[in-house]
Amino acid sequence: MDQELQLKIERTFDAPIQKVWDAWTKPELLRQWSCPNTFEVTEQSGDFRVGGIWTETMTSDKYGFTGKLRGEYKVIEEPHKLVSTHEWIDGSGNDGKASEYTVELSEQDDGTRMTFTQIGFVSAESRDSHCGGWEETFGKLASLLEK
Repeated sequence: MDQELQLKIERTFDAPIQKVWDAWTKPELLRQWSCPNTFEVTEQSGDFRVGGIWTETMTSDKYGFTGKLRGEYKVIEEPHKLVSTHEWIDGSGNDGKASEYTVELSEQDDGTRMTFTQIGFVSAESRDSHCGGWEETFGKLASLLEK
């Protein structure tokens, strides 16, 4: 694995592990947070099982952009680990090449620790763009978990 093209974000949420897991795995919750601030999830589907496929469409009126994503669930170990591919269907964001993300959750005294790792970027620019998007997205996740 090329460490230079790996993205790793660690964050602690003030919420129990099951609540964080549910936010990652329940469509009605995912829809509320799984895109950057200036975007809205306009379509979403998923087959939550190993080998199952998920899709999402996010739209930004501000940027005049619609992005379509898909992925395949590789590992599901409730409530501690989720691994999925992540691919921009229209080729935007990562030159049409699938990357892979891993979400690892652990209980801490102050809530739930999330370690998010994404690998398989085609360039540092793509990695950095995704980092900014994920940071905004995880801010929305934190807000949702506070409710």
